[in-house]
Amino acid sequence: MTQIKHRQPVVVIRLYGAQFVLRQTGFGSQLENNLNRYLGFNLSVSIFNRFSTRNRVRLAQLQQTQYSLQMDNVKKTLYKEIQQAWYSALAAESKYKSSSAAVAANEETFHLTGEKFENGKATSIEYNEAKFNLMRAQSDRIQAKYEYIFRTKVLDFYKGIPIQ
Repeated sequence: MTQIKHRQPVVVIRLYGAQFVLRQTGFGSQLENNLNRYLGFNLSVSIFNRFSTRNRVRLAQLQQTQYSLQMDNVKKTLYKEIQQAWYSALAAESKYKSSSAAVAANEETFHLTGEKFENGKATSIEYNEAKFNLMRAQSDRIQAKYEYIFRTKVLDFYKGIPIQ
């Protein structure tokens, strides 16, 4: 918040002295006799300062309100980011679980297709397709696993837990 200075009355006292003599003296003597003699009084009271103090107070209040609103906006933005990270982590967990189930199903399919191929009831194309589907499911599971790990680390970051 801006500091506001209040103007205080100022009192200044000055002394000056003068000497009047009718006899004639030299110019240097006159300067020497009349130098440094003065008496004066000056009082300066600030009555009206064109509303500058009032305007500075209002400006400071407006700045405080503006900073408060900015803080609220930052908090809302952070809350939305944390909420989005939470939902992303939930989606990544669900994707990892479903890809693990897909791997289990494709392993079973590959095993059964392998038995059919050995017995002559399946072609090599069907066997290779089952093998390809299994490898793709395993690849998807690995990708989903690391996506889930990444999303949980983002949540840990927002919680203040150091990333290791």
